[in-house]
Amino acid sequence: MLDEYLPKVKRDILVHLFWQVRYEHEWIYQPDLAQLQQQYPQLKVHLLVSQPEQPSQSAHRININLLRAKLGNLRDYHYSLCASETLLDNLCSALETNSVARDQIHFERFAIASGGATGVWSLDVNGTAITFDGHKTLLDALEENNIPISSDCRTGSCGECQITVTQGQTRSVITPEFVAPTGRILACCCVPESHLTIRLG
Repeated sequence: MLDEYLPKVKRDILVHLFWQVRYEHEWIYQPDLAQLQQQYPQLKVHLLVSQPEQPSQSAHRININLLRAKLGNLRDYHYSLCASETLLDNLCSALETNSVARDQIHFERFAIASGGATGVWSLDVNGTAITFDGHKTLLDALEENNIPISSDCRTGSCGECQITVTQGQTRSVITPEFVAPTGRILACCCVPESHLTIRLG
């Protein structure tokens, strides 16, 4: 998608692409990236390999120290991240720790792992009683019990599944990209830690 994005970027704005693979042979599109770099001088491509096939080569991984070394002041950039859940959470946390504003951090998750919830909890949803028992998220429990709720991404990016918990405690299993208003949570990102009273709408 870079060939569609770059023409819209002003020439004095730098675009850094950090692409990490395990082995060198996994790098695809290298000729295309080289051509784009020639066409758009503001594009800087950083190809990283975490498990070099040659002993003489050094391993490189995307982390906050690498970004700081390559970018300088981290607050000067916006970040679009797509990575495994662990790497994504580590990068988001490290960027915020380094004073990068939340609205400068954009990311996409492939999926949300199990929330690791324990216990069986009763949920009162707009007066309807259902049970949370081993579900991955509150959204899964609501949908399994045929409770109408709007949802789309299921990974904390769109904000469609906002609900209000008026009584009880919940825990967020990830840090979502979408920041819900005060008093609201995203059902796709949370699990209960007590019995809950929930208001939809």
